[in-house]
Amino acid sequence: MAIITANLLDEGTPVWWTGSVWHSDMALAARLDGKQAEALLGDLSAQFATQVASLEVAPFNRDDTVPRRQRIRQLGPTVRPDLGPLNADAARIAA
Repeated sequence: MAIITANLLDEGTPVWWTGSVWHSDMALAARLDGKQAEALLGDLSAQFATQVASLEVAPFNRDDTVPRRQRIRQLGPTVRPDLGPLNADAARIAA
């Protein structure tokens, strides 16, 4: 099982392919067969070349748990969790 991930070009935010759009919530990522994900990667890279960079297929555990690397990408720095993207969103909403 695999998911497709990338980073937004304008701000570097990690995003995951949902099957129709890029989203910053990894829980919405489409779970794909590994071969299906690899085949889709080239199409997505061409279609969204001006919006995302660093596209890659990331393995997803069979028990549907999030791989540690992807969890860190979504939540932000492990040494300063208060600087992560989820906290930035909360700060923007509060402002």
